[in-house]
Amino acid sequence: MRGTKLKSKKVAPLEDQNNSNVAVNDKDKAELLSKQFEFISSDENLEPEFREIKEKAKQDKYKLLAKEVCRHNIEYYNLPISLKEMQEVLDNKKKSAPGEDAITYEIINQTPPSFKLKILALFNAIWISGDISEQFKHAVVIPIYKQGKDKKDPASYRPIDLSLTSHLGKVLETIINKRLTYHLEANNLISDTQAGFRKDRQPLDQIVALENSVKAAKTNSRTVGAIFLDLEKAYDTMWREGLLIKLKKLGIKGLMYNYIANFNQDRTFQVRVGSSLSSLKK
Repeated sequence: MRGTKLKSKKVAPLEDQNNSNVAVNDKDKAELLSKQFEFISSDENLEPEFREIKEKAKQDKYKLLAKEVCRHNIEYYNLPISLKEMQEVLDNKKKSAPGEDAITYEIINQTPPSFKLKILALFNAIWISGDISEQFKHAVVIPIYKQGKDKKDPASYRPIDLSLTSHLGKVLETIINKRLTYHLEANNLISDTQAGFRKDRQPLDQIVALENSVKAAKTNSRTVGAIFLDLEKAYDTMWREGLLIKLKKLGIKGLMYNYIANFNQDRTFQVRVGSSLSSLKK
């Protein structure tokens, strides 16, 4: 059985903004785009003032950021992964392009029970140790052109959200994400004003809330001020240490904390244009 192949759309010749060289073949385009994506996620892309703030926070909170010694994991989100959890995730996965190992959700789901137990044992070994396989942290990224931008500029392309990562790794990620999401929602640890990326919520909720505020102000002869912000490249420029500090402040600890900390370390990617791959980037 073969997984579906995610096809990248044709990329126009790209101009290196540093030296005006033009990348014409797919290999050179992939390399140029990989450098652009790597730069976006690096500290070099940040203002010097913010770099200083990040470094100071790391030094001040270095003990807080340390890997936890997990002697007692009594929290339900830290319990060993069950076969039921794994099967529920597999049953809800849709057909999509696999990672480099070419193992699809369909292949995993059709393995015999004895083999699924071996997969479960692998997942629990990763979960308990907090050490995630390098293959699970590697992605083949597909560049997508941003409409209305200069096609020759590498900055006019974004890495596709659903990059080609290992399906085995994605199953484990989904299990952990479901546990974390349930804990955050059940304990009201997410602001009620956040509507995006939440079950049974949508950005339209914010529009309705704004409309209600405007109507209420109009009724009471008052005014409403609104500020709209678009955080460009929000995911690609995420402050990883800041995320871990916030998790600790929310009380997330043990295996869950260690997994998330390792998940965000030493991730690698390659850009694919046509059938050509760039060199490995972090």
